[in-house]
Parts: sequence; C-alpha cells; structure tokens
Amino acid sequence: MIKQRGFTMVELLIVVLIIGILVSIAVPNYYSALERSKCAQAIHNIKTMRSAMLAYYVENQTFVGADLATIGALVNATFISNSDWTYAPPTVAAGTFTLTATRQTGTHIGKTITLNQDEVWGGTYPRDNP
Repeated sequence: MIKQRGFTMVELLIVVLIIGILVSIAVPNYYSALERSKCAQAIHNIKTMRSAMLAYYVENQTFVGADLATIGALVNATFISNSDWTYAPPTVAAGTFTLTATRQTGTHIGKTITLNQDEVWGGTYPRDNP
C-alpha cells in the first residue's frame, strides 16, 4: 500500500480560518493608523498656517488681507486642498483669526479642525482619537 502525501481538507480550512482572523484584526488597525496620520497632517498644516498668520501680523500690524497664498509665501509653504483635507482661507476679525481644515473623505467626512490666534483648538473632528 502506497501512502499518499498532502494536506487534508480540514487542515486547509483551519489555515484559511487563521488567516481570516488575522486579517480581520489587521485591517481595522491599518485604517485607524491611516486616519491618525491624515489627522496629524492637518494639524501640522494648521499649526504652520498659524505661525504664518502671526508672521503676517508682525509685518502688517493686522490680520486683514491675509489669505492662504500670502501666508504660505511667508513660510515657504503651499496650503492647497487635497483629497483628504480642504483648508479654508482664514476667518479674520479685529485682531483675531480662525483657521479651518475640513475632512473630505472617510468616516469623518465634513468634520472640521479649527485653530485660532490664541492656539485654542476646536471643530467637530475627534483629534484625540480619530
């Protein structure tokens, strides 16, 4: 009698089940890490915009007239919207401003991150746990 070599159907099913379990754990963690990195990108850009607005104030003694192109030139950056975030021009009032980034895709679409001249954060996007 010749002994056949190979895997049984039960062994193959167990391997497929284990791979499925690992994938079901890995994929949500991947998307969570991806969302955290996109949040970090927006926070970095808004902080840079705030620094540029303060530099604009030092030069002009007002926030009036500051737009994304003007303040971007001060810090050698371009604040262009992309598929992840849209950056609104600064909302300017007498001696104050508010910067806004709006999420364009994903589960947080339409939610915002805001930052003002006093470095007070706001908005509807869950910055602490995206």
